[in-house]
Amino acid sequence: MNLDDHIFDFDSFDRASGLGGTDVAGVLGLHPYKTPLDVYLDKHGEGAPFKMNEAVEMGNKLEPIVADLYYDRRGLAADGRGLKMFTPGTIRHPDHPWAYGSPDRLIFDAKEGRWLWGLEIKTTGFRSEHRWGESESNKYPREHLIQCAWYMWIVRAMCKLQGFEPVRFWDLCVLITGQEFRHYRIHHDQEIEDWCVEAAREFWHDSIQGNSPPQPETRDASNLVRLWPKDEGYMLEANEDQQQLIREFQSVDEQIRELETQRDELKTAIKCIIGDASGIESEWFSITWKARKQTKRTDYKALVKDLNPSKDIVDQYTKLGTAQRPFLAKFKGAKK
Repeated sequence: MNLDDHIFDFDSFDRASGLGGTDVAGVLGLHPYKTPLDVYLDKHGEGAPFKMNEAVEMGNKLEPIVADLYYDRRGLAADGRGLKMFTPGTIRHPDHPWAYGSPDRLIFDAKEGRWLWGLEIKTTGFRSEHRWGESESNKYPREHLIQCAWYMWIVRAMCKLQGFEPVRFWDLCVLITGQEFRHYRIHHDQEIEDWCVEAAREFWHDSIQGNSPPQPETRDASNLVRLWPKDEGYMLEANEDQQQLIREFQSVDEQIRELETQRDELKTAIKCIIGDASGIESEWFSITWKARKQTKRTDYKALVKDLNPSKDIVDQYTKLGTAQRPFLAKFKGAKK
């Protein structure tokens, strides 16, 4: 086997052709922002479009800086073996083409030309700092543990392909709030590896290739319209179990409405107390009711009506919106 046959350019690689490190954390239910259904929809080209936010953008820009920090703090330059770091791109498992990984860095022995271990680089803000323990501890987000274990499995197979000893650990480092660098070492664990691989293999073959979406969970509320974008125009006749579910929903919905009414009454009473003041406070609370500056708002609907553009121009700027299915519940008479 040729080593280059399993390494691909990061940007041109088709991620729908397999499962990556963050995908596996989602499949296992350990990713805070990705569910199994997210992974399923993404691989079928029906997932939510990726939106670059400031945190992701800053993380990308800071990655090479954090990598340099790691190289210096870990003393790799003074190691004596001629250790180098490089970004490998995307690596596909030589025996399981549905499995791939895109490690941030690989550390290799420049003299012998063999891979020694890998590095995963993260940046985070103060809101997530509590998820990270002190350097060298075993406290770090679980999704990153899965990601590193997945990459380790793939790279170990690649080491065997080259005739070298498989890597025995993977490093994880994080820059917190742009000021504090922390480092963790994740050693190879066969039990964790087997768990990840087996779950991912089953998900890929049974769910992705078998076109069998996983059971939605609470976090999948926004995904359901992607799973069922249309209705066929008929009503279901509810059985007893389903009626009981609707009764529970009705009861909770009524409680929420009652609590919202109580909350609005209390807010009105507090606003009447504040009057023309900026707010009210004591040792244990602070409530403000401040006026905001008036903002200008353009009435584009009226503007278009006055300009009276032709149908061709209107069609040129008209796009189909995202599919929507409003959820409406109507209850007839008293609760049964």
